[in-house]
Amino acid sequence: MARGARDDFRERVLLVGHDSTLSAALSAKGFHVSSVTSEELKERFGIEAAPAFFAVTPDGSVPYLGGYSDYKQGPAQDTRILSLVRRGLQPEPLPLFGCAVSRELQAKADPLGLKYPTEATR
Repeated sequence: MARGARDDFRERVLLVGHDSTLSAALSAKGFHVSSVTSEELKERFGIEAAPAFFAVTPDGSVPYLGGYSDYKQGPAQDTRILSLVRRGLQPEPLPLFGCAVSRELQAKADPLGLKYPTEATR
């Protein structure tokens, strides 16, 4: 959000859940914001963890799907990634550091329900 949306891309933020303050701040920086549920994120986009960063070309191909940085809480490399995509390249995906958002991935990552409690573990 700090850099704002680039003029040479249509940047869209898929926000899991609803946060009107965050949506307004992102919109003010030029991002298109859509609120989705974790189920919609998985069903429509095949994404089960967040934050994830991806680039889609006008023909629908996905030259990048991965994380934002080389290490947890590292400097974002989204500008570098988008510049490579703009040149027609497919950057190597960076690791995803964040949270499991689908119930299936939560169950795999935390089978005891310590971080992602389920009805059975509450």
